Amino acid sequence: MCNAGGSLGRLGRRRPGWGSMRGEWRSWLEKRHAAWLKARSRGFRTPASMSVLFLPAASNDGKDVATDAASIVPMASAEAVLEHTKLPVAPDGLAIAEERLQGSVLGTKVPGWEERLDLLHNSCPPRKRGYDHYVKFTPSAGRVLEAASSVTGIPTDHLLVAALAASLSFAQRISEVKLTLIVPMRDGPGHGQAVSNLASTRHLSVWAQERSLFDIAFELSSRFRRRDWHTCQLLDDNGDRLFINLRGIPAFDGAVPVIEPQDTTRKPTRFVRNIVEMFADQETLHSWTMWMGLREDVDASAFSRALRKALWGLATCPLNPLD
Repeated sequence: MCNAGGSLGRLGRRRPGWGSMRGEWRSWLEKRHAAWLKARSRGFRTPASMSVLFLPAASNDGKDVATDAASIVPMASAEAVLEHTKLPVAPDGLAIAEERLQGSVLGTKVPGWEERLDLLHNSCPPRKRGYDHYVKFTPSAGRVLEAASSVTGIPTDHLLVAALAASLSFAQRISEVKLTLIVPMRDGPGHGQAVSNLASTRHLSVWAQERSLFDIAFELSSRFRRRDWHTCQLLDDNGDRLFINLRGIPAFDGAVPVIEPQDTTRKPTRFVRNIVEMFADQETLHSWTMWMGLREDVDASAFSRALRKALWGLATCPLNPLD
């Protein structure tokens, strides 16, 4: 029976929620198809076991190469495949790092023992109150840093560390600045880049008071090139360090890397174990962002002003001290 509005009766009326059910079903089918395409694009999986066929050499009379059934060798694992193919097993980077650490503790000089992991960093200094501060290098400031590199002949990342050390010395009236850096490890003979993908902390100190900016930058750059640093020394670790994790971007020919910008609204720092703890991230070719966790007795504004003066001084008058 039809009503005045011309709508369908009870038998012809659409079930409530039928449209939403059809939409959910279609969405499920689309997701399932997309998951199948994604799994298909990854290629075929390696079977749990395989058989390798060894074909004998062809005879001189030109007959077809025949497969000997006895030469079919079942392979139960990847190790067996490597054994038959005579390929060397990839070295274990964590096992190499453990061997280096044991060698340094026990006094046995294993190859590459000086490139051991630094496990005692920040194990003794107490936590102190801290706060967050951000410093952004605009493209103009980045070009000033590149100009300073052209004037002094020192790489930009080495100059940035020198500028930060000089700025902390000037802002806090510290004669000797203790630096802690995140540095890549080095492979030993035959390691095949098994350890160079790891990183650890290294420590060094530089005298910054009444020295020219070029002297500070040249000494640091020379020591960086020689890897003239050391692991943590507990008797000397009292939390008065400048911790820097500098992450630059590589330069490619014909391509420009895209780096996610730092969120400068985050304030997660509550405590620190050093005077300054920072991440220095290069976001573009000419811009940097430094996220710092500063101890509560450090004036962030004074430190930022000193850093600005240090960058300008390295580009215009590197033979003068920061004043």
